[in-house]
Amino acid sequence: MAFKELVGSGGIGTVLKWQTPGQVVQGRLVATKRGKVFNGRTTTLAIIKQENGVDITIPLTTVLESRFIENNLAPGNVLRITFTGKETGKNGMEYKAFKLEIDDNSEPVPPAAQQNVTGPTPAEIEAAKAMLAGLDRPTEPAPPASEYDRLLAVLHASNPKGAAAIKGALEAMYPESERLGKLKETLVHQGIKVDG
Repeated sequence: MAFKELVGSGGIGTVLKWQTPGQVVQGRLVATKRGKVFNGRTTTLAIIKQENGVDITIPLTTVLESRFIENNLAPGNVLRITFTGKETGKNGMEYKAFKLEIDDNSEPVPPAAQQNVTGPTPAEIEAAKAMLAGLDRPTEPAPPASEYDRLLAVLHASNPKGAAAIKGALEAMYPESERLGKLKETLVHQGIKVDG
């Protein structure tokens, strides 16, 4: 056996600490990624390219992370995040509050473009169709959709324009094991009844 040392995430650039009310970060959202685990919770980080071209990494607090998902924010959107200070929630716990703004003229980057993935060419599509036409069709029924796929269909039925962006944000921000729970939270937040 050959072992190699595993290192931390590193390479995330300057990480901003939200300390002073009035702190502002403005720029184009480049990506979101999973950060370190603190107190049993994996953090989420947003990488923002500022107007001066410098990337800055910001930790997404629970409040910010939920607003990113709720508003379908995706790489390509131009944002302004202002730390407004600490507030006390209904449960008596203190949390960091933010003002989140988006430039209406900014467009998110489609998930395939984010990953530098190009689709098949028209010739490749036609070749695949021709190959499939010669195959016997399966007689077994298709397997039932997963709960995640079923809830995505519910989301699409209630919010056709935002469903793809929400799906893309979930897949960009969360590992597969957490997506179903986050999708349920998003649906409940939008007032959609979720069984289970």
